[in-house]
Amino acid sequence: MAKDSPKTQRAQSPISKEFPIVGIGASAGGLEAVSQLLTQLPPNAGIALIVVQHLDPSHESLSAEILSKTTRMPVEEIKDGTRVQRNHVYIIPPNHNLAIQHGILSLLPRPESRGSHLAIDSFFQSLAQDLKSRSIGIILSGTGSDGTQGLEAIKAEGGLAIVQDPLSAKYDGMPHSAIAAGIVDLVLTPSQIAEELVRFASHPLLTQTENPDELSKNISIPQGKLKSDSLTTIFTLLRNQSHVDFTHYKLPTIKRRIDRRMVLHKKKTLAEYTSFLQSNPQEVRALFADILINVTEFFRDPDVFIALKKQVLSKLVKNRPADAPIRIWVVGCSTGEEAYSVAIALLEVLGDTSTKPAIQIFATDISEPAIQRARTGIYPESIQKNVSHERLTRFFEKTDTGYKIAKFIRDMCLFSRHDVISDPPFSKLDLICCRNLLIYFDSALQKHILPILHYALNSEGFLWLGSSESVGNLPTLFRVTDKTNKFYLRGTSPTLPRLRFGVSTYASEKMPPTLANPIGQTLEAPDFQRESEQLLLSEYAPPGVVVDSKMEIILTRGNTAPYLQLPPGQVSTNLFKMASQEIAPYLRLAIQTAKKKNARINKEGLKITEGKQHRLLNISVIPFDTEPHNRERHFWILFEPGSEPLKAESHKPIGTHKPGHRPTWDAIEQRDRRIKELDQELTDTRTYQQSLTEDNEATQEEVTASNEELQSTNEELQSTNEELETAKEELSYNYNLKANICDECNRIISLKELGKNCKLKTKERVD
Repeated sequence: MAKDSPKTQRAQSPISKEFPIVGIGASAGGLEAVSQLLTQLPPNAGIALIVVQHLDPSHESLSAEILSKTTRMPVEEIKDGTRVQRNHVYIIPPNHNLAIQHGILSLLPRPESRGSHLAIDSFFQSLAQDLKSRSIGIILSGTGSDGTQGLEAIKAEGGLAIVQDPLSAKYDGMPHSAIAAGIVDLVLTPSQIAEELVRFASHPLLTQTENPDELSKNISIPQGKLKSDSLTTIFTLLRNQSHVDFTHYKLPTIKRRIDRRMVLHKKKTLAEYTSFLQSNPQEVRALFADILINVTEFFRDPDVFIALKKQVLSKLVKNRPADAPIRIWVVGCSTGEEAYSVAIALLEVLGDTSTKPAIQIFATDISEPAIQRARTGIYPESIQKNVSHERLTRFFEKTDTGYKIAKFIRDMCLFSRHDVISDPPFSKLDLICCRNLLIYFDSALQKHILPILHYALNSEGFLWLGSSESVGNLPTLFRVTDKTNKFYLRGTSPTLPRLRFGVSTYASEKMPPTLANPIGQTLEAPDFQRESEQLLLSEYAPPGVVVDSKMEIILTRGNTAPYLQLPPGQVSTNLFKMASQEIAPYLRLAIQTAKKKNARINKEGLKITEGKQHRLLNISVIPFDTEPHNRERHFWILFEPGSEPLKAESHKPIGTHKPGHRPTWDAIEQRDRRIKELDQELTDTRTYQQSLTEDNEATQEEVTASNEELQSTNEELQSTNEELETAKEELSYNYNLKANICDECNRIISLKELGKNCKLKTKERVD
């Protein structure tokens, strides 16, 4: 009997489209977590659960037998061709990978590959493709990073991403990896996850039959209107906070993201969710991040990269002078994988060339978190499936959690936040990679962006689009060089389109909030006196100071002379320049800890010298905000001295005593106390050195980011200046052509000739 076609299978298996399917990824310690989840899950929850574990390929698994004792739902080990049913639990067998299509599970042979076995990523990606917004991915206890990329795929399709709280996980490697990727919707204990699954299963947006023609039913839009009033309000909120206008983004993508947020916050109508957005700025930021979520990977479409090296990159490097840099722009770079892939491919094309030209790769995105991740260049072990062992060895450094891009590759790439829709473009480029970005824009926005990309390229520059993208009805701007791989060469259009780009509308998160206040509002300096006095109401009011984020003292209370003194030379109010050298290391460490934990930090029992005596000192560091929306942190630093001075001790060498005499108990106690003090000092010194190292690394990252932003801004300004120069030349050219034509002989008469012979009948020439 012939097998059913995919179309027939879909028609015969609508079950998987009527309820959510939950993929659960677990490794070490995961069986216990799955048991806790199933114990709290009612047998009629209305969902199906598929558990993918890291199992020993050479031994049979008892997972199904063990888990069947924790739930009244049927628990079975998966067989090839199993059809997923509601209120069932399915367990992957050992030595297999798993896929799902049209609600039917398929067992795949475990690949013979190097590195970790990434069965969870593989299944989650399959689940995302099949279930779309009805897919739910859960990562439980385990080591490594398997499942992170799978959760990204689920979230990109509108599904939900949930992770076990690392504090409740026996092994927190997998949960931490997903959380660090910034893709997690909920972080919960197994019991809490069960409660949320019950709620999700009954939500109408997860139980309706999916049909591309019915997407608009999720967000009801009156006939005759392109967008509902609620959707317009949402776009306005997003634009006001993120400075990005989503009006001309394709609606189905926006709707899927909004549906996700509605499910998470228990909102059943768009009007309810809109009201929730208006009163919760944090949710506006979360929706903005959701809309920008995208799945990317190293060397996406490997065959296309091979063609890129042969047809594009090889032409760019051929006969290029050493002083002519290769300039590439990766638009919508997300977390950096594509930019680094292009850099690696270009270096492979250059090979062992003795005189290599400079390489400048500008990688931009409108997501600041994505840019920050790209700058770090750290990726999970799962990149092994896309990056060959040779490339991993040559272009990456192995870390405890994955791989870090090599420094010589990182130095080739400049990452910055940039909105291709509104910000001035880069210029004089040899290649623009704009893959799978235009598919999110409507035709009007595509017609706006393509001329900008044309302007940014050199005369022989290339444009590289995604597999589902094209230049549309603008063939004069670009001519096709490879239709299959979407390579285009810059065309020479007889009439250049009008460009519209202005200064960036992006407001840096580091900008002081007072600068963003509407015109007409009174800007008042923070009342540090009032704020500090309110804080001290609950304290003993010891002497102290208030410092800002730059550690400049802006307020003092009480006598701080024993601890803080003006340094010699030029007057400075910097805390660390004024602090006693005995307490400066502990002070720096306490402030850094308070920054990280956003909580009060106490350092007790510090010894300071006063003449020939020692005194104990307690230091407290209290972080606080001067205004509710002020992101700059301030710190109260309180100095609480001990009540009585300590007697000065003359420490003899430890363990020495007169020959023939046994040490007294006092000497032994003094020795032990001194050893304990030295151990504590050594520990504090090591901690202080570590804090200095971390401070230095953080400062270096900030300097690098600032430098890249400045370089990007400089490129944009140069591009804007060139556009202004072009406009100036056009105006001058048009003015010089402005002449008159004789009515009798149709001869062009210049303005100068017209002045000499004003009797000629003339008319103004039409350009």
